[in-house]
Amino acid sequence: MLLVGWRGLVLYVFKRVQGVKHVMVIGYMPKAQEFAQKLQNISKGWIDVKYVLEPQTAEDLVQYIKVVDTIYLYSKMDENLKSEIIKKAIEFKKHIFIAPDFRDILVSRARVIQFDDVATLSIEQPELTSEQKLIKRVCDVLLASVALVVSFPIMILIAIAIKLDSEGPVIYRQKRVTEGEREFYVLKFRTMVKDAEKMTGPVLATENDPRITRVGRFLRATRLDEIPQLVNILKGEMSFIGPRPERPYFVEQFKKLYPEYSLRHNVKAGLTGLAQVYGKYATSPEDKLRLDLIYIKNYSVFLDIKILLLTLKTIFTKEAAEGVKNQKQ
Repeated sequence: MLLVGWRGLVLYVFKRVQGVKHVMVIGYMPKAQEFAQKLQNISKGWIDVKYVLEPQTAEDLVQYIKVVDTIYLYSKMDENLKSEIIKKAIEFKKHIFIAPDFRDILVSRARVIQFDDVATLSIEQPELTSEQKLIKRVCDVLLASVALVVSFPIMILIAIAIKLDSEGPVIYRQKRVTEGEREFYVLKFRTMVKDAEKMTGPVLATENDPRITRVGRFLRATRLDEIPQLVNILKGEMSFIGPRPERPYFVEQFKKLYPEYSLRHNVKAGLTGLAQVYGKYATSPEDKLRLDLIYIKNYSVFLDIKILLLTLKTIFTKEAAEGVKNQKQ
C-alpha cells in the first residue's frame, strides 16, 4: 500500500511540475495510429498525442516539431529521412523515442574493437554462452521438479474438470519449434473442443473463439493450461524463460516476412518470456520478435528472475490472454 501510494504521489508531482507532455508519432498508418492509441491509454492523462503523421521531409515537419515535447519514430523509414528528422529534433531540444528495427537490436551492446586508429563495432550472433546455458539448465530442472510436485493436486482437479466439461483427451499435444529449429510436441491441457482444427487447418485463436470450452476459457485466462509444459522443461525441450514456441506452419510464414525470425531459435523455447510479460496474445509477430531478440541480446539470470515475477502479474491481466481480434473481410 505504501509503494502504491508513493508511486501515485511521484506521478502527481511530476505531472504538476512538468505538465502534460505533448507528443508526435511519425509512422505509417494504421500502425502509427494504433501505437498512438496505446500511448494515450497508458498515459493516465500525462501524455497528449498532438499529431500522428506519416514520414515526410524534415523541413515539412519542423512546424510540428517546434510545438511538441517528445517525438516517437515508430515505423521503418528511409535512413536518410530518419537522420534528418533526428537532427531537427536535436536542434530544437526535443526528446526522441525510436522503435528499433532488427538491425538496431543486433547492434545494441556491441563491443567497440580498435584496428589501429579505426573504431569498429563487433556484432556477434545473439546467443547464450556455454556457461549461461548450463546455469539456465540447472535452474530449469530444479524449478520444474519443485513446480511439478506442488502443482500435482491442481493438475488432478483440472483433468477431472476437462473430462466433465467436454469430450476428448485431457492433454493436448501440438508440434512446435524450439532451439536450432528442432521440432517437438508441446504439452498443454486441452482448452478447445476435440478436433478443433480438423476442418480449418492451422489458425490462431481469436477473441471469443467458439472452439474454446468453458473450462478451457478459465484455464487460458489463468495460464493453468500451460502446467504440463513442466514436463517439456524437464526433458530439455523447453526452458522456463525464452521465446514462446511457435508451430512449424507459422514459423515458415514468419520467416518469409522477417528474415531475422530464425534468430529467436538460438535459444530454447520458453514457458514464458519478455514478449509475454510486455506484450499480449494479440501483439503483432513483428513486435513480439523485437522483444524476443532484446531478451537474447540482454540475457542474464537477473532478467530471467524479473520475467518470472512479471509473469505472475500478467496472469491477472485479462488482455494478455485474449486471442487475436477477428478481422472483418
